[in-house]
Amino acid sequence: MKLILKTAFILCLASNFSFSQDCNSIHVGKFKINDNKINLRTIIERTETEQIETNLNTGETFTGSIEWIDKCTYIFTYLKTNSKNPKYHFFVGKKMIVNITNIKGDKIFFNCSIEEIDFEMSYFMTRIN
Repeated sequence: MKLILKTAFILCLASNFSFSQDCNSIHVGKFKINDNKINLRTIIERTETEQIETNLNTGETFTGSIEWIDKCTYIFTYLKTNSKNPKYHFFVGKKMIVNITNIKGDKIFFNCSIEEIDFEMSYFMTRIN
């Protein structure tokens, strides 16, 4: 029985280590969110310190800073937008906390919330080259 528990514990640690390693691999890159149900098509380009989100339907961009607080969680602080719609300027200065929950192939599943706003979302993005 002790051997089974020790094996289960080691497998659990190994799977968490593997998942953390996968999170490291997506700190930088180009990603896409595409949802025809809500007409959302966005390209995300991320460096270690900056992220630019481009809405492919409107051409609007949101630029912000990235702060990784652990291997699978980062804070995206909205710094600017080129949107002519005043309601989007409300986000400038706001922080979105993004938690990567799973990675399956090129799909990255995440939860996010924005401070001071009743907003939470669970979604996925796809890594693109």
